[in-house]
Amino acid sequence: MSEILSQNQIDALLNELLGNAPERVLTKEDNKIKTYNFKTPKKLSRDQQKVLTGIYEVFARHMAAYLAGLTRSYCEITVVSVEEHPYFEYNNALPDILMTGIFDISLLKGAILLDMSDTLTFALIQRLFGGNINEIPTPRRDYTEIEMALMERIFKRAAMLLEEAWGHVPGVTVALRQMETNTRFIKSIAMDETVAVIVMNVRIGNVKGVMTCCVPCMGINEVMELFDKTERQDNMEAAEKEEMRKTILTQVNEADVEVCGILGTTSLTMREILSLQPGDVIKLDQHLDAPITVLINGKKWLTGRPGISRNQMAVKIGKPPKKEGHVL
Repeated sequence: MSEILSQNQIDALLNELLGNAPERVLTKEDNKIKTYNFKTPKKLSRDQQKVLTGIYEVFARHMAAYLAGLTRSYCEITVVSVEEHPYFEYNNALPDILMTGIFDISLLKGAILLDMSDTLTFALIQRLFGGNINEIPTPRRDYTEIEMALMERIFKRAAMLLEEAWGHVPGVTVALRQMETNTRFIKSIAMDETVAVIVMNVRIGNVKGVMTCCVPCMGINEVMELFDKTERQDNMEAAEKEEMRKTILTQVNEADVEVCGILGTTSLTMREILSLQPGDVIKLDQHLDAPITVLINGKKWLTGRPGISRNQMAVKIGKPPKKEGHVL
């Protein structure tokens, strides 16, 4: 049913058509409007951002489990945001000294950068040297070679977890190329290139920090197409398997089988068979209370007990016989 306009709504529409509408006053909701720069258009759609969010949520869960086992402390990693920025804006926002891993990923043009805030890095180094996971004042110095070697072990594990997170894309491989502590020396990505920045909050015990992943947008559309294609193929294969299962079940349900209950067996001579009369009793080799064998298409499947149901002879099905070589 169409909505009926009130008199006030009709007057407002007429005033707007005549140009007498009052000047609109900006509200708090209008402040949510964001400016759009047509010189640097967005390269990722909302669906692609959702896919990236899902990929790094998987990475965050795996990385949290690894750090929890490494430090023997509670660890939680959550994806906060996925946004697009020019690389120079991302690089300028970073401090001069920061532990950064540069990863080579197949199917993508450029490298992936994964950096970890100094509070997390020095807390992990302190824990790996046998100390406690506590938030300590960040030393204003560069990292030593021993500290770099310890963190390289963690970043190599992060490369494996990134490869698992991107595992839905066929043929993807991730490998740690190098470690860098001075963010100004990283030249793996062009300064004017658009990158997707994934921000993750990290909490290990009482220590809180941030882990950021920088993914170049160049070539990511092709990867997303492969991801969607693989997902569609998986869905089609699942649908085909389900359809085949239903077809097989339908054919099995409609198949005719011969069911026979064996009350017992005996041996008679031809003379005894010829002399049988109505009312004669044949002695079987099975006790009256013993379960009978139920054959399906000539094979032993079940046991049962004879009886009467609705004035007709019947067999109550029981459990399968416990015999070696039982065929189902």
